[in-house]
This record gives sequence, structure tokens and C-alpha cells, in this order.
Amino acid sequence: KSRRVDLYYQAEDGISHMPTSFRQAQMWLMGGYFNQSTKFKIMRPDGSFGEWETLGELISRNGRSLPFIEDSSTEEEKKKRDEELRILHEEMNELNTKKAILKRKLEGAMDRQKSNEQELNRLNSLAPVMRTRSIQTQMTQSGATTSVVPPEAKKLSPPPSMNPFALLYSCEGARSKLPPNLAKCFNDLRDLYERCDRKLLVSQTKHLFTVYRKCSFCFLKMTSACVFLEHVTCAKHVESLQGVACADAYKFWYDAVRNDPRRNRSKSISVKPGLSNGNQEPSKRSAQGATPIPPPDLPVFSLLRPEKKADKPCQNPKEELAKMRNIFNLCDKKKLDNDKNTLGWFEHPMLCLICNRCAIDKVANLISHITSTGHIEMVLTENHPVSQNALDFWMNAIRRAKSIDNESTQKKNSSAHKANEKMNKYNEEIKLAKSKDEKKTDERSKLAAENISDQSIIVIVSKNDWKIGDRCVWKGEVATVRWIGTLEDKPCAGLEFDEPIGRGTGTYQGNELFCTTPNHAGFVNMAELRRIDIETVSLIEYNGWKVGRRCIWEREEATVRWIGTLKGHESVYAGLAFDEPVGEGTGTYQGTNLFHISDNHAVFVKLSTLSPLQ
Repeated sequence: KSRRVDLYYQAEDGISHMPTSFRQAQMWLMGGYFNQSTKFKIMRPDGSFGEWETLGELISRNGRSLPFIEDSSTEEEKKKRDEELRILHEEMNELNTKKAILKRKLEGAMDRQKSNEQELNRLNSLAPVMRTRSIQTQMTQSGATTSVVPPEAKKLSPPPSMNPFALLYSCEGARSKLPPNLAKCFNDLRDLYERCDRKLLVSQTKHLFTVYRKCSFCFLKMTSACVFLEHVTCAKHVESLQGVACADAYKFWYDAVRNDPRRNRSKSISVKPGLSNGNQEPSKRSAQGATPIPPPDLPVFSLLRPEKKADKPCQNPKEELAKMRNIFNLCDKKKLDNDKNTLGWFEHPMLCLICNRCAIDKVANLISHITSTGHIEMVLTENHPVSQNALDFWMNAIRRAKSIDNESTQKKNSSAHKANEKMNKYNEEIKLAKSKDEKKTDERSKLAAENISDQSIIVIVSKNDWKIGDRCVWKGEVATVRWIGTLEDKPCAGLEFDEPIGRGTGTYQGNELFCTTPNHAGFVNMAELRRIDIETVSLIEYNGWKVGRRCIWEREEATVRWIGTLKGHESVYAGLAFDEPVGEGTGTYQGTNLFHISDNHAVFVKLSTLSPLQ
């Protein structure tokens, strides 16, 4: 009913045009859209504009109406309009009040949530203490001990006047000495050590090895009880003692490995004492969770250490170990490692005292090592007796781990064998198989003759003093020469590696030149071969040191390129390649090239004198 006018208003961010009325401006002021400082420019009826004025100035100067606004509303309409404004104002006040109340409630809820979180954290921190107190209360009521440390985990400490490391040197002035037959005493200690809980033994004697200890004969560092007992019970160290050893130190370690709390817990384990031929059955776990212990009279680990006498020596160790290798290749390795009769025996890696290999931490690794060509030749060369009981034990373990496919195949073969025996056809099959083998041999000989004529594959018995069966090293890998000949007009050698690093089984372009286990064969250039000197033995790893590790010697940084023993020296040496030309030679020792480096960068030093480069 009132004439509309154009009002311009100015805000902080600029000017905008809005067609409105003065009354709407008043309502917007009450609603908070405008404030008293908002500036307006009024458009006059003739189209001109006035000066900029704030809304407060306009209201105070003109009152409720402007001079050019024609207000034709009645008094009742004005009262109604004022009443609406009053109601809106009251509603706005109520909303503001509710807003303040809700804000106070929200602040109170946030405070309560914070206090609840603090109480929850406090209860969580007290929960372990309350559980411990509850357990201790129950143990006290039942008459049990409330000691936090279990009795089997307590430290083993020798008397103050006794040195437990006296076995590392010859004790001529000891108060009490062992009998002259030291080998028997230390063999008994070795047998007890192999059956004890090694993890528990290390935890009980860890405090004794905080100080640097080393053997006075070979300067080997003793880092734990396992390393100490493995070393002092080996045959080489016992011979170095020359029949004199401290009885007090021996008794301390004998009691440490004999008082095994695990033996008291394994009440369900039993060993059958009377078996034929002096054999003992391995102990079986009748109760779930019990850890098996090796039988006391069965030297199952005698294949890893040099023995002067065996309880029952094997007559043909080479054939028996080869037979074990063939059966081992067909068995399930995971099933063999998880055998319940040997579970828990390899908590710590074992050391082969014959080959100085220290990576035997599973049953599969043990079988693979003792049946390897290098280990067998070392045993035969040094005339170490092989225990038949130990061979029978590991052979039975391998047979138990045969895969399901092999077992079903064997059953089928055995049933077919019986049927053929009844029908008198088995001998004919043997004759047929022999005839096939003879034909195959004739074909190979013909093929060899053809290859000789073609000059593609020439078989040679020996070349450049190399013979079939010689031991050699090719690029740091130990192998045995199984074939010598010419391939593609080049002198080559067929090698059988000790480790599965090769390819195939000895077949070249479809021709079977020799036969090995899978992934153990390889054909290499004969110029790349070097001989293994019996007096110079190369090792891949020894006492934590590996080929390729960085080290410091006499304040000079270097890289370990070779580890082993040298002619005329009993200690273990390392061949170093210096970063700077401060050494001597190129890695050759007494005419034997052990590794290759540029001149004046190589040197051979004792391994115990090296320090690792951090």
C-alpha cells in the first residue's frame, strides 16, 4: 500500500542495488541483516540520489517514515504491523535464550565426556595390576608360590671362587682336575647338551657372557652358552687341552645342562630300553604339547661331529648316505621339518664340526648336508666312523615324511609286484628292463660316436690334469667334476654342485652326459675352474662373518673377499680387499689365487682381528 522506493546500501565488500522499502530496511535491521552503520543512498522521486547516510541516521532524522513515502495505511493496520514486529522480537529473544541454554548443555556434555575418558584411561592402567593381584591372591590361597620369576628362568651363577670358563684353557694349577680320559667326559657333556632346552640355558647363563671371553687355543669369541658348549665339546678342543681340565668348571656346566626343568615336565615321554641290535626308538609325545627329547643312548647328531668310535659302525657309509639322499629327494620337506619326533630339536642352529658349516636349523637342512657330496668325501677322507643307529633313525624320519603321491605309488607297485610274483611274470619284467637299459647304453655310445665325428660333443677322460671326480671351485661354488669334454669347440666340464645352484640333471641339448639330482648340474668353461687344496679350505661363512661384509683392520676400511684356513696355519684367516692401495699383492697365497683384486689392495689377516664397519 506504500509506494516502493529504490534504496542503495553499501557493505564492506562493495555496493549493490536492491529495490526495497524503508520499512523492509527497518525489519532487516531488527533481524540482524543490516546494522546501524550500514549506509544507504536514497533515490528521490525525480530520479536523483541523495548523499550516503547510515540507516541509523535516516531513522533518527525522518522517524518511522520518509518524506517522499506515501503511507496510506490505517491506524489498525499500523497497530497490527507493530504487533507483528513485537511478536517477531519476542520470538527472536526466545530463540536466543534457547540457544544459550543449548550451548551451556553442550559445554556440560563435553566436560562429562572428558572426565569419562580420563576415568577410562585410569581404569585401563590399573587393570593389569588388579589382574596380577587377583592371580597372586589365588596362588596364595592355594598354597603356591607368588614369585613373579618362574623357577626355571632363574640365573645360574657359579661360586665366587670358581671360574666357569676354565675349560677354555689348560688348567695345570687347578685344585681339582678331570680324569685323563677327557674325551669320554666331554662326550657325556655333549650328549646332555643336545637334549637340553637350549633357549632356557641361554637365558639362564646370559649374564655370564656380558664380558668378552675367548678360547686361548683358537681365539674364538664366546657369545652364548650354546657357542661355548659347542666349542669345548668338539674333538679338536679336547685334544688341545692335553688331558688337563678343571673339574669344578666341568661340574658347573654339567649340572646346568642336566638340571633341565623340561625333563621334569615331560612325564609322558618314555624310551623303550630293550630293543634288538642295541637300537633305541625315538621318544614319542603321548601328551599334546610335550617337547620330545632325543633318546639318551642314540647319538642322532653323531653324523655332524668327528667320532673316534661308533656304537655300531656302518659298513658302507657312502652307499647308505646315497640311498638316504635318493629317498630324501622324494619326501615332503615340510612334513619332515614338522615331524613330532624331532620337533623342538633345532631351536638353535647346529654346527657341523666336520665341515665347519653352521646353517643347520631344520631336519631337511641336516639331511641335505650329511648326504651332500662334500660332507661324504670329508667323512671318507678323514676316516670318521658313521653310526648305523643314527642312519637308521634319520632314514625312518625320512620315510615317515614321504608324500601321499609317493606312498600311493608304492602301494600300487607293491600290490603289482605281489601279483606278478604269483603269476611268475616279475622276473620277465626285470629282464625286459635290463634289455631296455642295455639298448639305452648302446644308443648313448652310438650317439657319443656320432658326436665325436661331428666335433660337437667330445668326451675326454682327463684334460689339463683335470680328471672325473676331482673337487673344484667355480665362482666361489664348490663342485665335483663329473664330465670333461668339448662343447661347441670349447673345452668344458660338467660339474655336480654341492648346493642346488645349477640347472637340470646333466643333460645337454637332449643328451644325458652325466646324472645328478635336480638343480645340481652345470656346464662351465674349464679355464674358470680352480682346484681345492686340502690344506687350504674356503668357507662361505664363519662366526658371523660372510664374504662381502665390510670391515675395519688397522684403521683401514676393506671388504672381506675370502674366508678359510691357510697352509701351515690353524687359525681362520680372511682375505681383505682394501679401498686404498695399502695392502700387498692381488689375493694370491703361495701361488694359489684365492681371490682377485688390483695390485697392492689385498692382504690375509686373522679373522679374529677384524672389526665390523658400522
